[in-house]
Amino acid sequence: MRKRKASRHFNVTDSILMLFFGYCEIRITSAKEEVLNILMNCKIKYNAMSNTGSGMSLRIYLYKKRELLSHLQKSAAEFSVGESKGLPAIFFKLSKRYGIILGILSLLTVTFASEMFIWEIKVSGNENISDSEILHEMAEFGVKTGARISSLDLDSICTKYLIIHSDVSWIRINIIGNGAEIVLREKSVAPPEAENYPSNLVALCDGFVFRVEASSGQVLVNSGEAVLKGQVLVSGLVDNGNETFRFEKSSAKVFALTEDVISVKIPMTYTQKRYTGEIYEKKSLIFFSKSIIFSFLGRNSHTSCDIIEVYDSPVLWNGKVIPISLKTDIYKSYITETIPLTEDEAARLAENELSEKLAFLLGEEGVLISQSISSECDGEFYSLYCTVSSIRDIASEIPIFAN
Repeated sequence: MRKRKASRHFNVTDSILMLFFGYCEIRITSAKEEVLNILMNCKIKYNAMSNTGSGMSLRIYLYKKRELLSHLQKSAAEFSVGESKGLPAIFFKLSKRYGIILGILSLLTVTFASEMFIWEIKVSGNENISDSEILHEMAEFGVKTGARISSLDLDSICTKYLIIHSDVSWIRINIIGNGAEIVLREKSVAPPEAENYPSNLVALCDGFVFRVEASSGQVLVNSGEAVLKGQVLVSGLVDNGNETFRFEKSSAKVFALTEDVISVKIPMTYTQKRYTGEIYEKKSLIFFSKSIIFSFLGRNSHTSCDIIEVYDSPVLWNGKVIPISLKTDIYKSYITETIPLTEDEAARLAENELSEKLAFLLGEEGVLISQSISSECDGEFYSLYCTVSSIRDIASEIPIFAN
């Protein structure tokens, strides 16, 4: 009994340590007192001791397992050993699975090495220059996925880019972790309409001048006067009197009575794309800029297919994109069909197109006086001819000093 009083039981802290260092369960079916003496003499700590119907059970640290079993085998006790548990047991099981270990090591290696290479490139600030054009030119300077960051002279690259692109006023390449952000600003160019260059107004077609609404420039024609196509209507060379002249921008509207012919031709057949419902896929593994195809279309041809590219890039726990992505090319098969039109259908299409052309001819302030329409169909085309009489602005601005 004294020996049992001398034995120590674990507290909560010891239980947590047992999970960390690992433990196993020992079940004793005979000679229980002898086993307890062995535990105390060898100073082996135990925990979760409980009596069972056939004996007792307890837990010991995993690193004391071999020592205890050596003593129990020499004693008269009958015992059995349970499965090892805790963190060491888990790592021991994983160590037998070489693929998992290799995967973990590879992930750690790639993660730590990621700070040395560019994995992702973003472009911002561009309006007229496309992302693809910027990325293509930066790749020629060495800024691309897979590039070693320490080998790049970013200031020199930005300077070279500005020399080539006169339409860019400022550019900067920022390295954030394993990503590169290209930020640029394009030069703002004033629209030609805002420039006050000297110009003439010439006639777009023949006609009879109806009225002139001029705000600048010297008007050279009067109402009722016949003008020819290309004739100067308003001059940017203005007479100041006293045999002196000045240049200015001509601004005027010259409305004239004109006669125009608008023609429309509609084919009696048209082709239409129709999807067959067949969809094929090709999968590729993209590592940096290298592509490895591991899924093929086989015998299916994709010459008459619409191709959709889908990229799936995994993201690490810290929000970084790794340079590995799965690319899926989706091929949607289609056929083209030739569909004939009836004469009534072709006539409706021709009338719609004629209305659009007429509206464009008259502009916002033009007035339609009369129109005469004729049509014909030769089996291949449906043709529509319209003779239009109208009053419209025929002035077209031409710079006096052209490059």
